[in-house]
Amino acid sequence: MVGPMRVSTVKAPLLFAFLVAAAALLLIGPGAAKASPLDVEVIQSTATEHDPKVGLHIEGARRAREVALYVDGDLRRRDRSWPWGFGRDGRIQLKAGRHEIAVAARFRETRQIRRETVFVRNRRVERSRRNKQASIGISANKPLKKAPRTPVPLPPATDLWHGDFETGDISQWDMVQQVASDRITIAQDPKRQGNYAARFEVRPGDNIGDTAPRAELASFLDEEEGEERYYRWFTYFDPNFPTEYEDEFVTFTQWRAEDESDAYTSFMVWGDEIELRRDGTRWSTPLTKGVWHEFIYHVKWSPDPDVGFIELWYDGEHVLAPLNVDTMAGSPGDAVQNYVKQGLYKADEIPTGVVYHDGFVAGPTLEAVQGA
Repeated sequence: MVGPMRVSTVKAPLLFAFLVAAAALLLIGPGAAKASPLDVEVIQSTATEHDPKVGLHIEGARRAREVALYVDGDLRRRDRSWPWGFGRDGRIQLKAGRHEIAVAARFRETRQIRRETVFVRNRRVERSRRNKQASIGISANKPLKKAPRTPVPLPPATDLWHGDFETGDISQWDMVQQVASDRITIAQDPKRQGNYAARFEVRPGDNIGDTAPRAELASFLDEEEGEERYYRWFTYFDPNFPTEYEDEFVTFTQWRAEDESDAYTSFMVWGDEIELRRDGTRWSTPLTKGVWHEFIYHVKWSPDPDVGFIELWYDGEHVLAPLNVDTMAGSPGDAVQNYVKQGLYKADEIPTGVVYHDGFVAGPTLEAVQGA
């Protein structure tokens, strides 16, 4: 006869803890598990008589809350439920030339970004044989390396995010848009702080896709609805920067909605005036070339124009008091996050321009970014 099961008093607490942990895992569900490393493989699905199409084989994103696809820095598709709508079925059509494909997956507590550089030649798609940053002028002679597999934590609101080029390259930024590796380069003269700045050059014909000529960097800083952030950076317009085109636009720093529905503030040049625009011009000043200018931009992020606001310091002066505007797409409680772009983006009619940026930092307080 089998007697009653006996559990020692020493092992009982351990068994109880194990059962509790197992039950908690079942209740929380698989979404709370640690995000798997994101991996992306570019696959040619069809070769038409015109432009080829490619598919993407994505691993490690099944538990993601959202997956976005960018081609040459422009959003092509965003999905918020698995299976993702861009797979092996060839939804991406590419023209001849070099393209940077980026897949950004947002998990519960992390965002992972995976990039691939591909070349389209003779209606065929080839992966880059160079380093993944070769298209942005870094380590061009090294073998192709996969992106890091470690999930990248979201920047906490209490921390500073740096895009100041003090790494000696542009690796602090998530994405790059340029037609050639010499359009965005690291410079030591002029520089405003530290050891390095970045030089952005845009020439006529530097169009990416159907957009105007540009050379820009972009990063996702994951500001949440209701959050306040301060941003500080320095910009230097080359002494020969063209300023006689008063009816043509130049954008040198901007925040865009991740769904590409709008630009939720743009720092621009029109002729010889610098302007801050959000639903019209909110501040302007004459442009002085050949000197560094400091910008400190304070934003409360909200799609509600009665809640969101913008505020600005320029060259040490408080030039724009808090002004209520909507600063996010979407609606209260269902806002669309923004991402920041910096560089040079201009109208086709404007000739070659050169601008330098340095010292970009984002933080929770004015004192934090001023002291960075």
